[in-house]
Amino acid sequence: MDKNLDHIDIKSQKKVTCEFDADESVILSSDIKKVNDYGKAQGRAIAITNKRIYNLAGKKIKRAIKISDVTAMTKNNVHKNLEFIIHVSSESDYRFQISKLETRDEIFSVIKKYYAAI
Repeated sequence: MDKNLDHIDIKSQKKVTCEFDADESVILSSDIKKVNDYGKAQGRAIAITNKRIYNLAGKKIKRAIKISDVTAMTKNNVHKNLEFIIHVSSESDYRFQISKLETRDEIFSVIKKYYAAI
């Protein structure tokens, strides 16, 4: 993956990256919507490093999931429905909506690549 996938430039946001481990590097970031248990979409950002998936509200980390804790990912293949779910062991799953199919596919590819490297 030679393409720059840090779509919202998380690497330059020191308030966020100072919370990462020293050996973590941002692989992908994007604006996204998190869907809560009541079906309400909330504006968020996702940042994926070589170790974790971060849910960000502004510059605040709301949740960090170790890539090794991901048990599965599900995507909706219905035309124009860009929802997907990241299933997590021993925690609640994460349901997201994204505006571009390409970005959803990039998220899946990055998570699979770094999960396989564990």
